[in-house]
Amino acid sequence: MALWATALSFWLAVGPAQAGVSGELCHVYNEHDSDVPPEIREIFAQNPNIPVRACALPGDWANATYRLILPPFRGDLGVCQYVTSPVVRENGAWTYRPSSDRLTVQRDTVRMMASEEECPSYTDRRYVVTNDISEGLFMAAMRFWERMSSGDTVDASIASSEVQSTPGFKTLMAALETDRQKQHSWKPASISRFAPDPIREPIHYSIQVNVSKQGWLLIVDFIDGDLRLLEVHSIIY
Repeated sequence: MALWATALSFWLAVGPAQAGVSGELCHVYNEHDSDVPPEIREIFAQNPNIPVRACALPGDWANATYRLILPPFRGDLGVCQYVTSPVVRENGAWTYRPSSDRLTVQRDTVRMMASEEECPSYTDRRYVVTNDISEGLFMAAMRFWERMSSGDTVDASIASSEVQSTPGFKTLMAALETDRQKQHSWKPASISRFAPDPIREPIHYSIQVNVSKQGWLLIVDFIDGDLRLLEVHSIIY
């Protein structure tokens, strides 16, 4: 259970930071929009033609946070991806590379998707939030989920018999089977790498899968060169 406790605390700390803090309102501005606030005009002056996402709690726009949405590109392994980079005011100017002594929980985030066609706009909902993973790991995680959700028999190449006997695994597979006709709505929302305590626990990976108002957090790792399920837990939103 120690792994689950650290995994949950990591998800609570990192997941919302990537997707936007719970309760925040966000708006994306483009340079030629008619309703661009003055501070975002300043950001555009230094970063022309790059959309800016502004987020704030309701009624607290004075403390809004801003991110540049950089153009999508195709990586070395063919995975489409785009980066959002926080911009902050420092010494009277906007920068997305603040000084090293400035404490901030914000950092670059990356979203990825597999596509053989031209990489689509950042508005495409098929992009998946990622955290500290490579293109190769992203592709392996997507293949893992396709196998797990395909309806084929789940064997030891997916999860050990001990994992398959757990309540969380049984609940997930029952939900998949019950909602098979709507399976297209089941997709990974985030894929992350984490090392909660490298001294006591090895690095693992998490795949968060969302459907409707329910989600599952899959804890996976590489075993004999393939991703293998270690734990599965439900998330109620």
